[in-house]
Amino acid sequence: MVDLTVKLNGLTFKNPILVGPVIVNEYPEMLKKCLDQGAGGVITPTYTGRKEDIFRPRPYIIGLQRLFPDLDMFFTIAEYSAIPFKEALNKHVPSLRKLCTDAGVPLIVSILASTDVDRTVKLAADFASQADALELSMLHLKKEDVLQVIN
Repeated sequence: MVDLTVKLNGLTFKNPILVGPVIVNEYPEMLKKCLDQGAGGVITPTYTGRKEDIFRPRPYIIGLQRLFPDLDMFFTIAEYSAIPFKEALNKHVPSLRKLCTDAGVPLIVSILASTDVDRTVKLAADFASQADALELSMLHLKKEDVLQVIN
C-alpha cells in the first residue's frame, strides 16, 4: 500500500485529506463518519466571540460550472461557527479532541482573533491546550497586533 503520510511543522497526517472548517465538524456523528472513511486530519470551523460575525450564507457550496464550464470545481464560502467560545472550550472541542485522538489524526482549532490582543492570547492558550495546532484568523488586525499575538 502507498504511504500517504504528510508531515508538516511537527504534525503527522495519515494522508493529505482534511475535514475542513465546515458545518460537518459541529456534529460529532457526522465528523465520525468522515474519520471512519480515513480522513487525515480535522480543522474546526472558526470560533468567534462576536455574534455579528456569524452568518450562514445559503447556499454555501457553489458549483462554478455555469460560469466556467471547463473547470470541474466548486467554491465553498467559509463560515464561522455558531458555537460560542465558552461552549466550544468546555464541551465541543473536547468531544472533537476525543474523536480525533481515537482516529489518530491531528485536530486544528480555528479561532477569530479579537482586536483585544490580551483576550486573543488567552483564548489561543485555552484552545491550544485541546488542539494539535491553531489556526488564527487575524486578517482584520493591525500588523503590530498580529506580531504581539504570535509572539
